[in-house]
Amino acid sequence: LACDVAPAARAGAPDAVAWVEKEQVFAEADIVSLHVPLTRTTRGFVDAVTLAGMKPDAVLINTARGGVVDEDALHAALSAGRPACAAVDVFADEPYSGPLTTLDNVILTAHQGSMTADCRARMEVEATAEVVRFSRGRPLERLAPDEG
Repeated sequence: LACDVAPAARAGAPDAVAWVEKEQVFAEADIVSLHVPLTRTTRGFVDAVTLAGMKPDAVLINTARGGVVDEDALHAALSAGRPACAAVDVFADEPYSGPLTTLDNVILTAHQGSMTADCRARMEVEATAEVVRFSRGRPLERLAPDEG
């Protein structure tokens, strides 16, 4: 989930990166930024217990998928001041109009990462190519992640 990169890592030392458990990441990080797909495993990944374990001055950023963070738990945690603040641009139900809108310590934006003309055109071309592959009985190249 995370790594601790010491100055030795910049010099190429092999032991400068350590894999740690989720709880340790959330307990020690100043900023936690989520980048995971929404699956059965990641739904509710950040819950009330996880949020309660964060540093009081920490920041949570979710630009991954709605549903990865329990929004009600986030509202309660932010109201209690742990973490200090959050930035969220993905929600379980969009457009979002829930209780997070009442807080001053959260930035809420609409997920717009794919809204450029170039990106939309590329998405259409890729989707069309997948339909052609499927109709010809060829293997698909861009499969969605498993829900496992």
